[in-house]
Amino acid sequence: MKLKFIITIILFSFCAYHIAFSQEKLRRTLSIQEWIDEMVNCEDSVYYLIDADIVYNHKKDKVQYRERDVDNADEIVIKSAIVLSDCNFNFDHGIVLNNFSFKDRVVFELCKAPYFDFINCTFEKFFCILECEFKTLTFSNTTIKGEFWEAGNIIKNLRFDHLIYEANSYNKFFYFSISSTEIGYINIFNSKFILSDSLKNIPIESSKIPEVYIRVSTEALHLKNDTFDLPVNFGGLTVNEQLRVRDCKFNNYIGTGGINFPERNTNFDWDMLTNKLCIFKHSEDSLFVFRGKTDNEIKNSYDLKELIASYNKFFKLYRERGDIESANACYVEMKDIETRRWQYLYKQDPTLQNFSKWKLNQFLKIFCDYGTSPTKSLIISFYVILAFALFYFFFYSEWDQINRSYLVNRYRKMMTWFRSEQSMEDFYSERYKEEIQSYEDFKMEIEEGKIELPLYFRLIGRPLYHLSLLHHKITSWFYRRTDILSGRWTELRRGRRIYVSTVSGIGVVFYIIYLILIRSINSLFLSINTFSTLGFGDIPVKGISRYMAILEGFLGWFLLSIFSVSLISQILQN
Repeated sequence: MKLKFIITIILFSFCAYHIAFSQEKLRRTLSIQEWIDEMVNCEDSVYYLIDADIVYNHKKDKVQYRERDVDNADEIVIKSAIVLSDCNFNFDHGIVLNNFSFKDRVVFELCKAPYFDFINCTFEKFFCILECEFKTLTFSNTTIKGEFWEAGNIIKNLRFDHLIYEANSYNKFFYFSISSTEIGYINIFNSKFILSDSLKNIPIESSKIPEVYIRVSTEALHLKNDTFDLPVNFGGLTVNEQLRVRDCKFNNYIGTGGINFPERNTNFDWDMLTNKLCIFKHSEDSLFVFRGKTDNEIKNSYDLKELIASYNKFFKLYRERGDIESANACYVEMKDIETRRWQYLYKQDPTLQNFSKWKLNQFLKIFCDYGTSPTKSLIISFYVILAFALFYFFFYSEWDQINRSYLVNRYRKMMTWFRSEQSMEDFYSERYKEEIQSYEDFKMEIEEGKIELPLYFRLIGRPLYHLSLLHHKITSWFYRRTDILSGRWTELRRGRRIYVSTVSGIGVVFYIIYLILIRSINSLFLSINTFSTLGFGDIPVKGISRYMAILEGFLGWFLLSIFSVSLISQILQN
């Protein structure tokens, strides 16, 4: 009995020790320094730490593991791959890894920490965070090469500040991915997402370029002063409270299929999106960009409607914010897709209706940017007026009556002036002889009616006579003072001939300029009148000009109608 009792006690003690040892082995407790020393000194290809509690030890751990602002921290190089599973960082202030260089893969799975900061760190290959729980996760002045995966985590605040992400391969699933369903706030500031030198020569349209993939449901997403050389995929992104994108450079395509954001609390300038909006399509080994450009894309009505829906979301956003300029630019790109669709439909079914819709859209794009630019339509209308005015310039108009007969008549007058002793005043008086005589007759009638007419008739008639004759008197005085010939050309001395020839030649040049000016003004006003008024009465041109005037009148009616609709549309939007 005593022997049995002793054996039982020994077995019980052994089992208790084994159980305690097993429990201690299953759930380890390490200080930060002990954990780091294990990673640094690990000689295996992979360092595994499973079911562990990592605590801060005041005696063993350095200040830099708790403080963010520690300068000149020594570089800590970790060569092995790191796999942490179900590890808890049990201290209030969280953990700070400053100046760490991870040469191989790093995986955090089912880990918990109140705060986790990576500062001045480098991840050479791969960094993956799966189903972890962090109050704040920060990457500051950190470089990540290869892949970054974040999925299934619960993170209140995810922050990247001065991050450099460098994609250095185009493997099957190779990108920077944020895809958790529970992230409170995401801030990406002053960061760069670049291609390594080996990928820079790949065309931007290539399906092998890796992407930045942000597909998450979050309260707020802030991007500021970031540069994206990689495609950015916001497909499936849902922002509940606030979306802010400021001073960022997107040097590649931007996927927006299924994006959702609050229209009244989103600021995303169209300048960053123009000619980049698309939908990303993933196959087994490639990423394809759907932009509605080619016929193969146009015939895919499902994806085409999804792309149009993305454009429409941003169009409504800019209208809601009162940013009419961005709304118009977004609308133009959206209508460009519609124009390409009508072109495709015409190729498939060449009917007059499809052709008319296609060409009408093309015309509206050129004339007024689909009704968004009344100023552009007004400028083009002015060019049309100038073109018709130039045409009218070379044809006879009843407004100025300048034609070949008119010019020949003036030339004959000049020859008569040189060959006769008549002065320029004589030519003028002869031309308006009847009109001047009518004024003289008017004066005689006033004098003869002294008795037969009331006094006020004579008092009013005399000033009227002098005013009527004043124009002719001034013109006659001008011709008299400027007449340089004073006799026949053949009777002038040599020096006088040179003087008269020079002055008269200058006068002829100025007269020709005067005629051109008069003709230009008449042609311009004729074109304006014809363009702006259809059916205004007798057209003061003949021959082919008359038919051109009718054509211009129709064009004016059509173009001005579109201008009016465009103008009213913009006024209502404002």
